[in-house]
Amino acid sequence: MKNALKWIFLGLLVAGAVVAALTDIPIAEYSALAVAFVSAAALCVTTYKKSEKKGWKVIAAIVLIAVGAFGLGFMGVAPDAISKIIAAVGGVVLLLFGIIVGVIQEKKK
Repeated sequence: MKNALKWIFLGLLVAGAVVAALTDIPIAEYSALAVAFVSAAALCVTTYKKSEKKGWKVIAAIVLIAVGAFGLGFMGVAPDAISKIIAAVGGVVLLLFGIIVGVIQEKKK
């Protein structure tokens, strides 16, 4: 149960980004962006609260998660296919690095 919220928020973030990327209805894009950004914020908050040491690794993980979520959210409103691909790849890479840094920091307690 300790990590259940992180996985739920991560799943919501990815689902919001996927819906924003695959739909052409403006209201669905913006609601998907809202879901992605709120779940990314909740993921950052749980990462900060669950860590005992609040050092540079935790801050780095939070920044990487936030920037990755912004990239995934921008993917939904990007004007062309190349911008969507760049935003998606950059967002996923930064999000994964943020999660890896957060997990490594938790394992070294």
